[in-house]
Amino acid sequence: MDKKSENMKNIKLQISGMSCVNCSNSIESYLKSSEGVKSVTVDFMTGRAAAEYDESLIDEKRIFEMVSELGFGARQVTEDAPAEGQFEPENAFGRPRILTAIVFALPVFVLNMFFCHLKYSPLIMSVLTLPVLFYCGAPFHKKAFITVKNRLPLTMDALISASAFSSFLLSVFMYYAKGSHEVYFDSSASIIAIILCGKALEEKMKRKSKRNLGGIIEGMPEECTLEKDGNESAIKVSEIKAGDTLIIKPNQKVAVDSIILRGEGFVENSAITGESAPLYCREGDTLWAGSQNSDAIFKVRAVAEGRDSYINRIESMLNQALFKKARIQKTADAIASWFVPAIFALASLTLAGQYFLFSKSVEFSILAAISVIAIACPCALGLALPTAFYFGANTAAVNGILFTDPDSLHAINEINALVFDKTGTLTQNRLKVKNAEFHPAEGTASAEILRIIASVERFSDHPAAKALNEYAAGASADARLEVCEYQTHGGSGISAVCEGKKVLIGNKNLAGKGAESVFKSGAEGLVFYASIDGVPSAAFELEEIMSEGAAETVAQLKKEGIAVYLLTGDIERNAIPAAKACGIDPANVRFSMKPDEKADFIKQLKKNDPRARVAMVGDGVNDALSMACANIAIAMADATNIAKTAANIILTGSGLKNAVKAIRLGKKMRSVILQNFFWAFFYNVILIPSAMAARLNPMQAAFAMAASSVFVVLNSTRLKKL
Repeated sequence: MDKKSENMKNIKLQISGMSCVNCSNSIESYLKSSEGVKSVTVDFMTGRAAAEYDESLIDEKRIFEMVSELGFGARQVTEDAPAEGQFEPENAFGRPRILTAIVFALPVFVLNMFFCHLKYSPLIMSVLTLPVLFYCGAPFHKKAFITVKNRLPLTMDALISASAFSSFLLSVFMYYAKGSHEVYFDSSASIIAIILCGKALEEKMKRKSKRNLGGIIEGMPEECTLEKDGNESAIKVSEIKAGDTLIIKPNQKVAVDSIILRGEGFVENSAITGESAPLYCREGDTLWAGSQNSDAIFKVRAVAEGRDSYINRIESMLNQALFKKARIQKTADAIASWFVPAIFALASLTLAGQYFLFSKSVEFSILAAISVIAIACPCALGLALPTAFYFGANTAAVNGILFTDPDSLHAINEINALVFDKTGTLTQNRLKVKNAEFHPAEGTASAEILRIIASVERFSDHPAAKALNEYAAGASADARLEVCEYQTHGGSGISAVCEGKKVLIGNKNLAGKGAESVFKSGAEGLVFYASIDGVPSAAFELEEIMSEGAAETVAQLKKEGIAVYLLTGDIERNAIPAAKACGIDPANVRFSMKPDEKADFIKQLKKNDPRARVAMVGDGVNDALSMACANIAIAMADATNIAKTAANIILTGSGLKNAVKAIRLGKKMRSVILQNFFWAFFYNVILIPSAMAARLNPMQAAFAMAASSVFVVLNSTRLKKL
C-alpha cells in the first residue's frame, strides 16, 4: 500500500439545517473545492454525508468548520452511537421560531385583510413583521448570504429570503414614502410563517420514514447479563465477545446472535423473519439479536461480537442502500441546481414584462415577480424519490425484505421471467427420510435396527446422516449405543462396530449388495443402505425438503404472468422432482449446469426477447455470476457474501414467500416515485406561469410552495403498508 493510500480516511456526518436539495449540493460543492477532499456525498433526505479525504492535507476539524461556515450543523456518526441518535435529522429552524412566526404573522394577516384602511394599521403591521422577518427568517437569510458569498448553487433559502425582503421593502416604500395603505407586509410575514410550518410538517413525516429498519432496531438493549466464573454482571452490548456466556431473562430482547446452552421457551423472532408468531426454542437452537424472549430464562453462548450480529449487518446494508442516489434522482438534483437561478431569471422577466409590455405599475410588476420567486419549489424534486424509497424500504425491512439499490425499482416493474436456483433456494440445504424399509434378522426388531444405525450415524456430519438422525428422533429411537472402530470410506459411506455388530451404512457398493432382492425402494430416488453383520437390514429413500412457501410462490408468479425457470447444478433425477413439487414446468428446468452456463442461459433469455426482464433468485457462490447477469438479483437470507453483493433485494425472513411481496412492493414504490416526480414537475409547470401572469399573490404562492413538498411526502406514506 502506497503512502497516499494510507493517508486516505473516511468520515460520516449527520448534517442539520438543510432546507432543500440544493443545500446538499452546496455542501458537496464547497467541500469538494477544498484540497484534500477526494469525494463527498450528501443526502438531503436523511441529512447524512460521507466524505473521503487525505488527512495529510485536511483534517476532520476543518471539514466540520467548512460545513459550519455554510450555516449548517454537523456531527460525526459513529458505530457506537445509538441508531436513533445517528440518523435523526434536526429541525433547521426550531419550535421557538415557528411559534413566533405564527404569533406575529397572524395579526398582520388579519390587519391587512380587514383593517388596512385604519390610519396606523400599516405602521403596526410593519412593526409586527420585523420579528418574523429578522428573527424567524434569519436562517434563510444567513444561508442565502453565505451561498451567494461563496458562489455556491443557489438554494430555496435564496428564494424565500428574496421574496420576503422584497415584499417588506416594497411595503415600506409604499407606506413610508408614498403614504399608501396598499401594502404587502402580510405577504412578507406569511411567506416565512407558511414555509416554516410546511418544513416542520415535512420534517415530521420524513422522520417517520427514516426509522432504521422501520423501528426494528429501536429498543435493542444497551446492556445484558454476562456469566463468568459462576458470577453474573452487567456488560455493555458493545463489549460482548464471541464465546461469552450470557443470561437472557424473561421479557428481554436478545442482545447478540447466540446459541442456547440451557433453557427452553417461546421467542418472537419477527425482527429477522417478519413473522410475529413465536417459535419454541431449546438447547442448541440459534437466538438472533433483536428477538423477544417471552417468559423463559436462557443461558446462551454469544456467536457474534457486540455490534456485529445479523440484524446489525442488515441495518448496515439498509443504510447503505438508503444512501445511494438513483440515476433518476441524480438527474433531478442536477435540474434542481439550475432551478433557482432560472426562477430569478423568470422573476426578472416577469417584472420587465408586466411593466413594459402590459403597462402595469411598478408595484404590481414587483409583486408579480415576488410571487414567481415565492412559488418556486425545488424541494419536491429532491424529495420525490428519497421519501418513496425510504417509506418503501422500511416497510420492506419490517417484512423481511431488504432493497439494496434504488435503481433496481425501474427494472422490477418490468419483470416477466424469474429464474430459481434449487438447493438453498427452492429447497433447503437439508434432506429428510421419505421412505424407510427394514429387513430384521431373526431375533432383531426393526426398532433395534434403527437404534443401531442412528447410533453410528450420530458421529457423521453428512446431510444424509442428519436426516436419518432426525427420523430416528421422530421415532423415539435411543441412539446412544456404544460405537467403536468408526471409519469413513471416501464418499461411499461409513462403517463401525455397534454392540458387537459390524455395521455398514452408505451406497449400494458399500452396504447395498443384494439389496435389490430385498427392498422395493432400492432403485428409486436418493437411497442409502445399511447392513448388519453382512445382512441387508435397512434402506432409506431421501428427498430434499422444499423451502417454505415454494409452491405458493411459484403459483403466484405464474398468476401474475411471470415465466418461472429452474437452473441447477444438480442432476436430473433430483432436479425434476423438485420442480414438479413446486409447480415449475419440466420444460423450464435446466440441470447439471455450471455457473457460467447459468449466466449464459439468462443472457440467452434476454437475447431471444429484447423485452425480457429477468430476475434471478440464488444463494451461493455458483449463483453470483448469473445474478449479476439478471436485471434483478434476489438473494436468500443465508446466501454467501458474494451472492448478497450481487443482489438488488435480500430476503431476510420468511423464505421465498417474500419474493412475490418484494416484486409487488417494488412495483408500488416505482409507481409512487413516478407520481411524485410528475407532481413536482406539474406543480412548477402550471403554477409558475400563473404567478408570472399575476394570478397569484405572494402569500398564496408561499402556501402552494409549502404544500407541494408536503404532498410528495404524504403520497409516499402510502408505502407504509404492503
